[in-house]
Amino acid sequence: MDGGDVSVEGKVTCASCIKRPENAHLAVIGKSTGTCSSLEIFSFNSETTSLSSSPKATYVLEEGGESVRIAVHPSGDDFVCSTTTGCKLFELYGHEDNIKFVCKEFPLQDVGPQKCMAFSVDGSKLATGGFDAH
Repeated sequence: MDGGDVSVEGKVTCASCIKRPENAHLAVIGKSTGTCSSLEIFSFNSETTSLSSSPKATYVLEEGGESVRIAVHPSGDDFVCSTTTGCKLFELYGHEDNIKFVCKEFPLQDVGPQKCMAFSVDGSKLATGGFDAH
């Protein structure tokens, strides 16, 4: 699901900054209401240090998993979200005024929730540490 008008009310479960190549600063925020979870992307104004009042794009996590951690690729074009049911890879496209993101196939989708995740500086590797100590 993409858009900018639908925002899930609820608690923030995780968040991360996204630096895009065109110097458009964004923030991806995971939210949960207990019955519905989502990822929302907001624009970030570095001069006023504030987020946009409504999300630029929203993705509803359909299988009931709650977002746990987010790792953004150094290019700013992709990010991985660990949920309580596994990991998901998202690809960003468009520009700040028309940003969209889509869930892609990911070999780590069944590894379970991860406590921490980080990309290497060049983006060629992703390190993870799961709740199962692996």
